[in-house]
This record gives sequence, C-alpha cells and structure tokens, in this order.
Amino acid sequence: MYIDTSERRVGIGVTDPQVALDIAGTIHGRSDSGSNLYSLKLRRGESNLIYPALYSETSNGTLIIAGDANGNGTVALTNTVGIGTTTTSHQLTIAADANTNQRGILLTQNSGSITSEWKTSGGGGTGISSSDAFNIFTGGSAFPANSRLHITAGGNVGIGTTNPSSKLAVDGTITSKEVVVTVDQAAWPDYVFADDYTLRSLEEVEQFIDEKGHLPEVPSAEEVAEEGVAMGGMQSTLLKKIEELTLYLIDMKQEVDSLRAELKSVKSQTP
Repeated sequence: MYIDTSERRVGIGVTDPQVALDIAGTIHGRSDSGSNLYSLKLRRGESNLIYPALYSETSNGTLIIAGDANGNGTVALTNTVGIGTTTTSHQLTIAADANTNQRGILLTQNSGSITSEWKTSGGGGTGISSSDAFNIFTGGSAFPANSRLHITAGGNVGIGTTNPSSKLAVDGTITSKEVVVTVDQAAWPDYVFADDYTLRSLEEVEQFIDEKGHLPEVPSAEEVAEEGVAMGGMQSTLLKKIEELTLYLIDMKQEVDSLRAELKSVKSQTP
C-alpha cells in the first residue's frame, strides 16, 4: 500500500496513485450475512444513503445494481437481464414505473438526422425515429425503400409512402369491411327535390356531354387521374345525379300519362 500524504491519495498495487483510491488488481468484497449479500456499497457525498448499491442475491446468483430502496433504476443480471425489475421472464425485461412519465426504452444518437433508433436482430423489423419523423420499416433499414409506416412531425401518416400530404395517405390497396365518410349536411343533395331547384333540361345535358365527354359536375377521367377522387364529394355528386335522373323520369311519366289520356280521349270520340 502506498499513501501519498501530500495529495491525500492511497495506492494499492501502485506507487503513483492518480485518484483518492487507486487500485491495480481485483477487489474482493465480503458482505454481511442476510438474504441480500452486499459486495459493494456506494454513497452519495457525505450522506448516509447507500444507493446506488451493487450486490449479489444468494437465492439465484443475481447481480443487482439498485438505484434506490424502492427498486427504481435497478438493473438485474443473471443469464437474463432486467432493467427496472429483478424478475426476468425473457432475455431482456424492462419495467417502467407506471406512476411516473418514465418510458421503457429511450435511445439517443446525435450524429446525422437520427435522434433515436430501435432495431431487431438480423435487420428484420426496425423502427427509426428521426429528427423530423418516425418510421417503421422491414426487410432492412434502407430509406425510403423499406419504410412501411411513416409519421411526419406534423402528424400526417403514410403507409407505403414517406410523403403523406394528408392525415392518412396509403400507397396501395385498403381492405375493409366498412368505411364511414362524414359529409356536411348542406352538401348532401336533398336540395335537388326542393321547389326552387333549377333542373337542367335534357337538351342542356346532351349538349354538355357532346362538348365535354362527361356529365356536368362530374370530374373527367384526366382530372381523376391527376387529382384522385374524394369519396365523400363523389358520393354526394353521384347521389345528386341519381336524384336528377329520378326527376327526369317523373317528368317523362307525367308526359306519358298525359299523352295516354289524350289518346284515350281521341279514341273515345272516334265513331
């Protein structure tokens, strides 16, 4: 043992201690009796706190690093690893405190645009949170080729696309048992049956079709290819056309009934 009184340093196995206690070799800590055998106790400053503490558990040979007496900040090591718990059921078990804002995993990386990253082994399913978006990708971490789910900083979600321009953008087919689209009441075409509604004549509709190649108020094939179809608006437009068609049929029936009545009258007057 070497004691440097001038620098107030102690060296064990060294004659030039660089810190208050400088040891060259292995430390073997013998602990007190009891179920939890403390091999090493650490203090904060001059207080009586013994946490964080490093000790072994005799029942299963677990090495435990305890943050405090309540188990917060605990890391348990056997053939499995536990963070926040000494009960491990998998190779890695993480337990967050439900009474605080703690989260299970927080990884940070300051280089480039990535601030946190989580990966499974083999590069299979992987999630990456960057400085401006969150991504989940599979089949490797190539971006944007393997991105499956992309959430922008503004809250837009893209599935199969990394550039969603709306709250949910899907590049592919959606399979669903039912889709509910909300439409403003004023936009729903019940007004077609109002007394003050002006219905185009069939001659006007025919002229429009001859000039444009599609029905009035219905987008052309070119417009649909460029801008897509708004489901709510299109459903409203199609219903409007059905209601207008119903009015045309009613008018035609009235005309036919009138002609039949006239024909019947003419026949009755014929000797």
